[in-house]
Amino acid sequence: MTTETTPFVAQTASIPDALPLHEVSLLGLFGGPEDQSALLRNPAGDVAMVKTGDRVFGLTVIAMNDASVQFRDERGRDGTLSIPH
Repeated sequence: MTTETTPFVAQTASIPDALPLHEVSLLGLFGGPEDQSALLRNPAGDVAMVKTGDRVFGLTVIAMNDASVQFRDERGRDGTLSIPH
């Protein structure tokens, strides 16, 4: 495992306004199809690791794939969080 930051990661991590700070954001996805987890960040800066079925920040995680998390909010509306490009 290397501790050096690649140029691509450094450039991507330095993009202004890459994350919408006024709403829940998807920071990353981990694991495989049978054991997938996601890192979510809320507007206050709190970060939570979640799996399908978990409830956090007023959202229930209903599905995940390799690029996004599908959720249902407290009002029953469905939405998708995607990793910023």
